Amino acid sequence: MSYDLEPMGLAVVTGATSGIGLEIARALGARGFDLLLVADDPGIEFVARTLRAGGSDADGVQVDLTTSQGVEEVYARVVERGEQVEVLVLNPAAGAAGPFFLSSLEAEIAMIRTNCIATVHLAKRLLPVMVSAGTGYVLITSPNDADVAGPRDAVSDATTAFRRSFSCGIRDELRRTGVTVASMQPGDSDLIVAAHEAVDVMIDTRNAFVSEWARVPRFSYSPSSASPSV
Repeated sequence: MSYDLEPMGLAVVTGATSGIGLEIARALGARGFDLLLVADDPGIEFVARTLRAGGSDADGVQVDLTTSQGVEEVYARVVERGEQVEVLVLNPAAGAAGPFFLSSLEAEIAMIRTNCIATVHLAKRLLPVMVSAGTGYVLITSPNDADVAGPRDAVSDATTAFRRSFSCGIRDELRRTGVTVASMQPGDSDLIVAAHEAVDVMIDTRNAFVSEWARVPRFSYSPSSASPSV
């Protein structure tokens, strides 16, 4: 699918080598966004090359998001590009499962650092820039079980609930700033369809004032300009 659109600005996407992160990156590139793609595995450069071959302006950044240095490197690359950040997709991909009393402490701490600390750190760096510009869209992904704690996934589910809560909190803070925040829970849906729906919502709300809650299939959408009714 391709679109004949004018340049849309820079989109920063974490966890962009596979799954919903990759599909959102493809959908954003097809609609004219320049892409800064972030992951901790070397496949991110292959993804960037593939998208460039399809006509997108895409750069890949391989960093360790369990460290502050890794997040700061992403921020430095954004500054280096010198473009306005229009979209920030925070899609952490770390996971670990097993009985808590038997699982690896190191793996669980790394998961917390990737899924929670890096999410907050990168948002803290880029949101002030977006608010200053008065425009932008932040999408924070989480699995469908964001509100449910399950056995063998105690820490993973807790990091999911954190991201959901974080997105709700900053969404309300950012209302009337021109920056919209949404939480996406793709679940078992068709990821390609879900990604294109998500990006369509981004474009529809870009630089627009939205006065009430809106929802689309398989996409939990919570505009920052709305007042919670629950």
